[in-house]
Amino acid sequence: MPLVRYDRFVNTFLPDVDPETQASAFFAYRSMLAGIPLSAMYSGKTYYRVRSTMVAHDLIRRSTDYVPITSFATIPRLFPVGERFEFDIYNRKKYVRKGKSYTIQIHFDVWFPLGVIRTKNYAEQLFVLFFPIADALFSRINVGASVEEMVESQNVDFTLGIVSATRDIIRNIATWSIIVTKYETSRVTSYVYDFVVKYRWEFKDIGGGTYNADMCYLHIANARSCATDRDLYTLYNEVYKEYTGRDKPYYEYSNIFTDCGFTFNYLRPTRIPLCRANVDTKLYAIL
Repeated sequence: MPLVRYDRFVNTFLPDVDPETQASAFFAYRSMLAGIPLSAMYSGKTYYRVRSTMVAHDLIRRSTDYVPITSFATIPRLFPVGERFEFDIYNRKKYVRKGKSYTIQIHFDVWFPLGVIRTKNYAEQLFVLFFPIADALFSRINVGASVEEMVESQNVDFTLGIVSATRDIIRNIATWSIIVTKYETSRVTSYVYDFVVKYRWEFKDIGGGTYNADMCYLHIANARSCATDRDLYTLYNEVYKEYTGRDKPYYEYSNIFTDCGFTFNYLRPTRIPLCRANVDTKLYAIL
């Protein structure tokens, strides 16, 4: 994952701020990426000084647009601000199997902390970061499914296209989709698979004022075939059991990586798309 340098971060996002407040605000931003509220870090005059600085420089915003996990009431709270990118990883050259041709499109909707994505050549950076994740997601469709194998066996060229880039408060749940399009002589058929994912970032201190910006948690909360409305894990496990004679453990299927815990007591946004519908993220508050 990318490296974030402290001096570059504060010079870019906290210019003309005194060094002590820069350090306090950066610490607060790092901690809020894990779901820790600003009020748990500072109090009194320090709290108001850090809060006003972060608000003035658009590092945090107040909102009620979230789903509380551990409480019933939604009250205004402060959230870190970052960059939300929607993008597609797809193959230009068709993949051929058993006389049929296929194109693959993996659609991502990802929130990044400030300072993670470079302002130049960000499509190239996103591709490097998310092609392995695209392969991991695609492998959950069926046993043996692999975009890496398409590249290696038939030199299928994958690329990345940016759909949108916006500045937004933190998002820690999203729907990522895979569209498989099959080309036959008489017809073209598309199959859509939706994955509800929960994720989080951390700035891991590696010394020397440098931090590793790591998506340290990525978990599939729901995976569905939109054509059949069936649970993808169930479909995957049926085939897996035929090959191996045993079940695929659910945690192995659903956990892409869990190097850290999901430490938020809230979910954002409040609704997400799932197979032609918008669902309430409260459904995933306890998953």
